[in-house]
Amino acid sequence: MSRGPTFEEFVHPGSRQWIADALKRITYKPGVKVSYDQDLNGEGIRISMRVIDVHNPGVTIAINVGYTIPRFVQEPEELFEFVLKSIGGLEDHERFEWFEVDGKTLIEPHPELVSGRASRTG
Repeated sequence: MSRGPTFEEFVHPGSRQWIADALKRITYKPGVKVSYDQDLNGEGIRISMRVIDVHNPGVTIAINVGYTIPRFVQEPEELFEFVLKSIGGLEDHERFEWFEVDGKTLIEPHPELVSGRASRTG
């Protein structure tokens, strides 16, 4: 007896292939990779990049973040916008870590980890 389609296959037939194909069309800056990923919530993307550690500028660290693709994403153009916004969130995070006024971080990207932490220069 053959199995019927999974819910994902029924709702998004061939979804893995169109997503993988669309992601291959994306380029961003050197050192950033966007790839197909499947997580417990369904189809997803993984964004990998290397960044300079704000607390130890001589060290480069790897960032590797997965995002579940929202169900409303049905077309490559919608996927491209989702990827762009996801990359933007990572870039914002880095910008918040590096941007300081008078040696103090203006917007703390890790408020859950910090209570009164001194800045890099203070």
